[in-house]
Amino acid sequence: MRANLFLNQPLNKYYNLRDKVNEMYLKDETMLAIGMISMALGILIGRFLHFDYAGFSVSDFVEGVLVGLSLVMNLAYLIRLRSKK
Repeated sequence: MRANLFLNQPLNKYYNLRDKVNEMYLKDETMLAIGMISMALGILIGRFLHFDYAGFSVSDFVEGVLVGLSLVMNLAYLIRLRSKK
């Protein structure tokens, strides 16, 4: 096993770190669930809630953030699903 010249540690340590980073990615089912729940909450907030703060519609902002999160998560899920096949 070769040693790293700078830290005098085996190179396998860095491969293990890369594996740990890959484990931190969201699983496909989790991404889909986050996307669907955030879309449902965004629709419900937009439909049934409305509150302002100093002339700023907070409910519209929250609805936009949730719908945007849903869009990103659902598209990322579809891209991953397509790349696996």
